[in-house]
Amino acid sequence: VYLVYLVRPWQPIPWIGRALVGSGLLLHAVSLGLTLASQQGMPRGMAQGFSIVALLLLAIFLVLEVRYRAPVLGAFLTPAALVALVPGMLLAHGGVGRLPPVLRQPLLPVHIAIAFVGIAACGVATPIHSHQLARVGNCFGNCGDRSPWLAPLCFTCLCHSTH
Repeated sequence: VYLVYLVRPWQPIPWIGRALVGSGLLLHAVSLGLTLASQQGMPRGMAQGFSIVALLLLAIFLVLEVRYRAPVLGAFLTPAALVALVPGMLLAHGGVGRLPPVLRQPLLPVHIAIAFVGIAACGVATPIHSHQLARVGNCFGNCGDRSPWLAPLCFTCLCHSTH
């Protein structure tokens, strides 16, 4: 849906995209939450890791899209989430047994959660800053000329201080 928005920026398309991404995100979160609850909150295997990264990537995107109205991000981040899900689906054929005792530490789930959030945040920041770098020739003008949604997001832009 968001790729269609790049070709034809029609106002209802972002609303349709938000509804589709939000409903898919909700279903994915419920499914993953039930799976993780049955495993004492610990992801097991690469498939669940990829699934968590895709979930967080889309959750961060949806928050940014609702807050800053940046549907162009969806054209880059929804395919990135799909790319993160495909290896997980291909690796989901076998389960992982019980964790070894050395991995049953109380703070390990916190460590894993922080790592997954960091990976997803990097996945969101990459297209934002790639777009910013593509516009570097315009950086000393008004930062929000062509992409007004980018101005609040570009924390490192040199021209951000010229507003």
